[in-house]
Amino acid sequence: MNEGFPYRSVHHYLDELFKATSQLPTDEQIRKAKQVYWKLYNKHHKAKRRRQLKFVTLSFSQGDYQKLQRQAFLHGEQFHHFLKQKLLSKNEIVPSKMLAELHQQTFLALEQLGAFTSDNNLVQFVIHLNRIEEIAHHLRKLNQVS
Repeated sequence: MNEGFPYRSVHHYLDELFKATSQLPTDEQIRKAKQVYWKLYNKHHKAKRRRQLKFVTLSFSQGDYQKLQRQAFLHGEQFHHFLKQKLLSKNEIVPSKMLAELHQQTFLALEQLGAFTSDNNLVQFVIHLNRIEEIAHHLRKLNQVS
């Protein structure tokens, strides 16, 4: 479990430490020994973690950070998981909610175009044209967010 660490648990450490003494340790000695154990354990654990994982520090401008944070939120992930996925993927990440909405808006636009071409009425023509412009505006807004 703790490869390289000589003790299996805090109790094992206390047994090893106080094995040589003939008297029972005081509460204060046990408390201090536990503090020493946890310092040793955490030092060993952190060193092992540094050997196994590589850590990186990134800096972002406030605007870039907020944009990435918003994208992570829209994607439904925590910021650091989203950033790791974005850095490791070769494809652009599009949040699933936005992708579904983009898909729906595209089909609405196609439907409006179909109705637009089959109607000969000028009033209907203007109504369909306005609706297509609204959808195009909405698509531009979605594109700016992602």
